[in-house]
Parts: sequence; structure tokens; C-alpha cells
Amino acid sequence: MYANGDPALVGIWTDTPPGTDANLPMPMWVSHFGQIKEQHAELKKRLDQLGRTMPRTWGEYAARSDLRKNIYESAVRFMSDLDRHIEWAETHLFPVAEHYTGGRMGPVNVLKQHVVLAKRFYREYLEKERDGAEEAITCLLQALTIVSDILRLEEEAVFPVMEKMKPDERQD
Repeated sequence: MYANGDPALVGIWTDTPPGTDANLPMPMWVSHFGQIKEQHAELKKRLDQLGRTMPRTWGEYAARSDLRKNIYESAVRFMSDLDRHIEWAETHLFPVAEHYTGGRMGPVNVLKQHVVLAKRFYREYLEKERDGAEEAITCLLQALTIVSDILRLEEEAVFPVMEKMKPDERQD
């Protein structure tokens, strides 16, 4: 039986073990959920490290080209990895979680809006950094603050739903 009888959620089970629901394959998010949670934890750790390297003032940032370069390279790598994480989650996790957390008015939609904002501030950071503008670091800090909210929302709104949706792995 499909979760809530909804054929749009093919492969999502309620109380049916994997492989017995008309022999459908296990949905991709189930087999990769542990991996996505590990990736999520690693991204949080890297975000914290990146945040600790941020200068307190524009003058400190502008005066140290080595710091500026290090932050730029770290931010680019981090945001690239985050983008892959979010892309996978948007494809495989968010649609299921959104269905069970209030649809278009729920927390998954807020999460999606945060993703758009974080990407916008990150693009502004890249443009301003290229131009040497003072506002560059402010844009990056704003992007990273929003990313922190994205990761928190995943933990609070998406992961609990997905945990409940996973097929029971116990062997009785």
C-alpha cells in the first residue's frame, strides 16, 4: 500500500516492508538517507569552521589578501558542496516531506525560499568580491547565515518526516 494511498508517492510505504509493495524498488532517498544525513553533518561542521574564519571588520578583511583568498576558496568549495546537497534533497527528499508537512504553506516551502535567498546573496558576494567592493563580506555573511537556517530547517522539518517514512529495518 502506498503512503496515504497516494499513487504520486510511488515507493513510499507506511507499514509494508521494502520490496513487498508490488515489488517496487526502494525509493532512492531511503537507500541514501544515512549518507545525506552524514553529508548534512559535515556541511554544518564546515559552515561553523568558515564562520570562525570571518573577519570582524571590512578593514581586517581588505588588509589581508591571504585571508580574503582563503575565505573565497573555502566559500566556493562549501557552496558547491552545499548546492549538490540541496539539489539532491530538492529532488528526492523535499517532495515527500512537503507532502506531509503542510504543502506549499509548510516548512519545506520556507526552506526552498531560503535556498533562493542564500544563492542570491552568494552570487552578490562573488560579483562584489570580483569588483573588490566592501559589501562583499557582508553578502557572504548573509548567505552563510541563511545557509545555517537551511540546515536547521532540514533537521527540524525534513529529517523527522523522513525518519518516520523509512521502512522498518528491524528483523522480527
